[in-house]
Amino acid sequence: HEACDFYVRKGGVWPKDLKAFLGDHSVFTKVLEKSSVDADPELPKEFQLLEDLRPGLREAVTEYLTSRGLQKRILEKTQVGYCTTGKFWGYIIFPVLINGEVVYWQARRFKKRTPKFYNPSSTRKTEWLYCLGDHKYPRGAVIVESVINALTLAMKNSNWVIYVLLGKTISDTQIREVGKHRDSFREVVIALDGDARKEALELAKKIQGTVQMVKMAEIPDGEDINSLGREKAWSLIYSAQLYESKRHYAMLERA
Repeated sequence: HEACDFYVRKGGVWPKDLKAFLGDHSVFTKVLEKSSVDADPELPKEFQLLEDLRPGLREAVTEYLTSRGLQKRILEKTQVGYCTTGKFWGYIIFPVLINGEVVYWQARRFKKRTPKFYNPSSTRKTEWLYCLGDHKYPRGAVIVESVINALTLAMKNSNWVIYVLLGKTISDTQIREVGKHRDSFREVVIALDGDARKEALELAKKIQGTVQMVKMAEIPDGEDINSLGREKAWSLIYSAQLYESKRHYAMLERA
């Protein structure tokens, strides 16, 4: 809670200070267990950049990613990697870099692994807004769920900014970050996965008024930006309709 001296935006608390405050109270064990889950996730120790993989594997993973619309230069720039051993064997790892620092990561299976996607547990991810695009005067912004979706959309000299939520919901911190740039672009297009229409509408409702114009991309059921591919995904983004609360919620109820 914001009134708490240990609130994260007031700097949080170190375990030793929390222990001194709580003493031997049994809740301390539970707090420590939770803090280890919510800690900043580091890249798996078995992580290797694609360029460091053995030639045959490197070519296979790269070919797979390029077949799904991810360009080689983007893979190199964003330091995409892979795990050949360990808990995340068979997963392609997409680091989240902010100011050159890894603050989070997401994984997508390449081999037959379960689950298909993996997101490390961290409450801190709601404090960041992963962003692709450095155009000085962007035409607009697109909001997607995952890093792989953003990399699918990435194009050289694009005049769009791509924001990644690292999930299906948006935090107040992320909303404020989008709002900082409201004068730089005239529209924000929400392009969450096809199974997240309710979450997409809630997101639109939250940011309406923060930005000049909110639009909704109609992503088909069972599809996402990456499965659609760059060309089809951008076509849906360009043709996105203006968000209208009553009409869009009525459409959701009929679906």
